[in-house]
Amino acid sequence: MAGIDDVEVIDETYVPIKISSENSDVYITRKCQYAITLQAMCDSNTKFVECFVSYPGSVHDARIFRNSDIYHLI
Repeated sequence: MAGIDDVEVIDETYVPIKISSENSDVYITRKCQYAITLQAMCDSNTKFVECFVSYPGSVHDARIFRNSDIYHLI
């Protein structure tokens, strides 16, 4: 786990998935695609220091960040 001082950039992106579950609607993004969200953090050398994939595509970036380890360190 990176320290707070190591993190320069935090951003999220969607990872497209194929879905066949009962709760498929929670995976629909604002772009109307099925996906899970990847949150990544990089240092000033553009080296990944943390990656987190878990939330379905319908979850807002701010909620994902508030539930991340780096948020709780800050």
